[in-house]
Amino acid sequence: EMLLLLAAAFFGYRHFFPARVVTVGFIYDNDETAPYSYNFYLAQETVQKTYQDKVRTVMCSNVLDEHIHLAVEKLAAGKCDIIFTNSYGNIRDLAPRYPHIQFCQASFDPVPKEAPANYHTFKGEVYQGRYASGVVAGLKLKEMIQKGKIRPEEAKLGFVAAFPYPEVISGFTAFLLGARSVVPQTVMYVKYTNIWDSYTLEKACAEELLEEGSVILSQHSDTVGPAIACEESYAKDVYHVGYNIDMTDAAPHTSLAGTRINWTPYILGAVKAVMDNKP
Repeated sequence: EMLLLLAAAFFGYRHFFPARVVTVGFIYDNDETAPYSYNFYLAQETVQKTYQDKVRTVMCSNVLDEHIHLAVEKLAAGKCDIIFTNSYGNIRDLAPRYPHIQFCQASFDPVPKEAPANYHTFKGEVYQGRYASGVVAGLKLKEMIQKGKIRPEEAKLGFVAAFPYPEVISGFTAFLLGARSVVPQTVMYVKYTNIWDSYTLEKACAEELLEEGSVILSQHSDTVGPAIACEESYAKDVYHVGYNIDMTDAAPHTSLAGTRINWTPYILGAVKAVMDNKP
């Protein structure tokens, strides 16, 4: 009888005081069709699958940096408890307006001491994956040399880069060092698009690199343009190393490998901290 009373009391408590549902917002500078944002979208899906009815996820896509305040206003009105963004928009200055929301921005910029307590940054050490994928490229170069397809002095890599930022430079440097760990005489040529996501420009830069003698391309840019350029040049025996997503669908004959940051562990952990009222 006592057990029945306890069960009834517990049911009544849950009925009148239901478990808190945490609302998780995502702000993307593109939509899930773009490799960079799709990589975050995978983490968003995992949050929903992992926590199920304990969370509600909402997102704003294709948000320009200068319009990020509009997306924040929209998500704040939707009672978000925590917001993640892959945008470079100025979230840090917006955070004090919404002290009840935790803001997490994918950025290499360190958080200054004067930053609001509800503002955080997160990023992966992507140069590690770049180095590993460079080793893959080096192994392919070595194979091509051994088979007589290229001469040692033709071990040339090409890299399509968005901007000359430290994040990009450290990544392609690691890629080259990985290749040189296998074929020491490897050289690499870099072309900048000066924009994060332009399929046309990225593909054009890739085509120029191939015309100039690069036999393996990689990229730090947000579309599959370079992968398509390699696939269309498959008859020339060229190859591609992807970024952000698996690009084998775009380049089934020329894709060697890819590297991406797995955002899921951090995002799951940050959401769980909010659920548990922890820092």
